[in-house]
Amino acid sequence: MKITADKVTRGNARALKETLMQAAAGGETVLDFAVVAEADSSAVALTLSWVRAVQAKGGTPQVLNVPAKMVSLMRLYGVWDLLKGFCSQRASERLNEEIFGLRCI
Repeated sequence: MKITADKVTRGNARALKETLMQAAAGGETVLDFAVVAEADSSAVALTLSWVRAVQAKGGTPQVLNVPAKMVSLMRLYGVWDLLKGFCSQRASERLNEEIFGLRCI
């Protein structure tokens, strides 16, 4: 499921959670943050909930195009190790590039 909102924050988290849970219940296993420019801790909580819902249905979740700030928050909250296996490598690369000025080759 591609998130179509340009931000995932406390302001729209409740509506997004309902949509994401319906998608997971319907068998959707891909969550794409490609158009999301702004994310706060609500996005991390939504991602955790969505991953659990997909796994409960027997699916293997994939989280694509995770914004660098979200990866940073996941690390801060201690959940990156739980989620990194489901996240696209681009998330890690963007974090390194934007925060540390490093590029993986």
